[in-house]
Amino acid sequence: MRTKIAVILLAAGLLAGIIPNQMNWVSAAGLEEIEWKEDTTRQTVWKENISSGETNRAAGSGNKENDKNGVYFKFSDYVHVPGYALTPGLTTDVYFDYKNDTDTSYKIYVSSSNPNVVKVLSKVKSAPANSEFSGYVSLEGVGPGVAEITAKIGTKEYKTKIYVLPDNTEIKNIKQTGYKNIVLTWKKVPGTGGYLIERAPAGGENYQTVKKIEGDDKTSAVLEAEWEKQYSYRVVVFIKDGDRIILGSPYVNSYTFATRKIGAEITSVQKSGSSSLLLKWKPMKGATGYKIYRSLYENGTYKFVSRVSGGNKSSYKQKVDKGVTYYYKLVTVYPEGASKFSEAVSQFIPKKGKAKTVQQNKITRNIGGSGQYSGNWAHSDHTYYYQAGGKMHVVCVQDDNASLKIYTMDSNMRVKSTKTIKIGYDVWGGFYHGPDGNFYVAVGFHNYLERREKVVIKVIKYNSRWKQGKTASIRGKASNVFRGIYEPFDAGNCRMDMQGKTLYLVTSRKMFKGEDGLRHQSNISFKIDTKKMKVREANDSYVSHSFNQFVKFKGGNLYVLDHGDAYPRALMLTMVNGYGTEDAGKKKKTLFSFQGETGDNYTGCTAGGMEIGKNNVLVCGTSDPHKYNVKGVSGYGNGLKKNVYLSLTNRKTGKTKVKWLTQYHAIKTSVTVGEVRMVKLSDTRFAILYTTTKGNRSNLQYLVVSDAGKKVYSKTYPDISFSANSQPVLNRGKIVWIETVHRADYSGTDTKMYCIPAVY
Repeated sequence: MRTKIAVILLAAGLLAGIIPNQMNWVSAAGLEEIEWKEDTTRQTVWKENISSGETNRAAGSGNKENDKNGVYFKFSDYVHVPGYALTPGLTTDVYFDYKNDTDTSYKIYVSSSNPNVVKVLSKVKSAPANSEFSGYVSLEGVGPGVAEITAKIGTKEYKTKIYVLPDNTEIKNIKQTGYKNIVLTWKKVPGTGGYLIERAPAGGENYQTVKKIEGDDKTSAVLEAEWEKQYSYRVVVFIKDGDRIILGSPYVNSYTFATRKIGAEITSVQKSGSSSLLLKWKPMKGATGYKIYRSLYENGTYKFVSRVSGGNKSSYKQKVDKGVTYYYKLVTVYPEGASKFSEAVSQFIPKKGKAKTVQQNKITRNIGGSGQYSGNWAHSDHTYYYQAGGKMHVVCVQDDNASLKIYTMDSNMRVKSTKTIKIGYDVWGGFYHGPDGNFYVAVGFHNYLERREKVVIKVIKYNSRWKQGKTASIRGKASNVFRGIYEPFDAGNCRMDMQGKTLYLVTSRKMFKGEDGLRHQSNISFKIDTKKMKVREANDSYVSHSFNQFVKFKGGNLYVLDHGDAYPRALMLTMVNGYGTEDAGKKKKTLFSFQGETGDNYTGCTAGGMEIGKNNVLVCGTSDPHKYNVKGVSGYGNGLKKNVYLSLTNRKTGKTKVKWLTQYHAIKTSVTVGEVRMVKLSDTRFAILYTTTKGNRSNLQYLVVSDAGKKVYSKTYPDISFSANSQPVLNRGKIVWIETVHRADYSGTDTKMYCIPAVY
């Protein structure tokens, strides 16, 4: 690119009081050998007054007048550049005045002291005797730096300096690494003299230099910043000319960041002795102590447990009950105040015991189907469990009269009392016991006339005594990429989780009729303010078809899993870090890809559970092998037998891997593997339950894996029924669920509660 306008060589300005050196924004140009061109017609189109005499003298450094021998030569203080700076790849013209009153002709040779910075483009040309003219030399900027341009006429040399300014850089990331500490990283600019880190209050223009970095090889800097004060940061490149610093363009992209009240993070919670837990963390510089908080629910209310004095302390030990999962958070105390909560870390000490079966003839339940899946897709559970008031409760959906029956169990797991909650609905959705102690019930209504304003989903809030409160209403016009809810919860599930006062609901729907005349199916999600019960579309993911959905919050991050059949045809995990904040970041990861045609419906896979560990997201289910060979067999369909898989996704990097927990030969085996459910025991231990059937004999398989997917324990329970049609829960050291089973003489069915020890 060749420039066509004359501007000042050095547009000057001092940045006083920031860095002790003079810092001047400087024009730059590059040259090597050039052709001097006569040009008496060119005009200086634009000039800028020089505010710094020092800069002016630098620009004209080495200019000489020599009229003793009748020859006069002078470089102009102005160069032909774009704006105020020359950068690599641009060309410029440097003007000169020449006068020769002698009868001797000369040749003018022009050179660059550093061709890697400035290259001379023009050829050498004679300067006639008895002549006077103005000309210019064409130069090209090659790389950042300073070059001295020399014009040699006979034995005399005339010099000027040209600066080539580096290209702008930009900040890649800012991360808070500790108490008031942040780390900036930026793109490297080869050849530059260094970088100035500048900061201004967010939205302001008063940038101040807070750090100077020498050399082009450094691409990060550690800074201090005030708590929860938002700043705009930028990195300005510079070159050096002796003790002088010449800045590049100040018009660079800024990066806004606010430090948070972060503190130490719990690194582990481990069993210590027979009935104690030991918390460990890395001490924080500047801390004066730490506060320990505990809860029985990950996203529940945390109660103060103890204070640890001394910023160098790094552990705390507490005696606990066996068979209970405890969640811990840490607050770091500084002289200026306290940090926010750390991410929760949980642990569980197993309680020894024996498997137990309790007849439940008083419980009436609508099974809702075998397992989670009816054919190719999932359906909502019809039996749920929760713990409150020190008791176990069973919630059973009664589709025949659109109501719920709530069974309260005694210490022997027998029905103590029953409550009926009348609701009224067309389609059952889901139940959720919130960490706020309230209950949330989702129900649906047909919308066969595709009415936009019809209420198609209600989310009803009940308090801890099952007194009905406000209702959030979702209307038929709701959309996720495509508009409309024709049938709620269609060919999928309905699940909820809660963070703070936000209830997040994921489900499926059949859409309004499209341009192709068909009604397609996809996922759809909503976020509900539980104080006002006001609903908004969330839709952090779009999957069509989506045959099962899961949602979890952990540490301020959102995790959504979809069983996709078309777009994509895979299990897809959506992770939103810092959910609900301005700097939330979203990642989408394909966990398990399915072979076959897009939208074929049959995927040969079930998704049985998703849980969030300390380091990984764990997803388990059953599947045909597809491309993930089992004993040399790949593919799907055609009568292939399923195995149990486990997908692991790193919460920070998003790196995903799949491993098989069973490896039955997909063609030769006579073993059938049933659907899977997963129960979180702690952030590092997860129980996986499924049934294996051979002939007419079925066995319950109980398997415990670590956060890294390693098998740590397994046990087989013969003659215990597990259909996976409800989500088991941990209760007083045992994993509990209900089954409706056929009697041996086929005279009817019995409802039984199974309790197995949660050991490992």
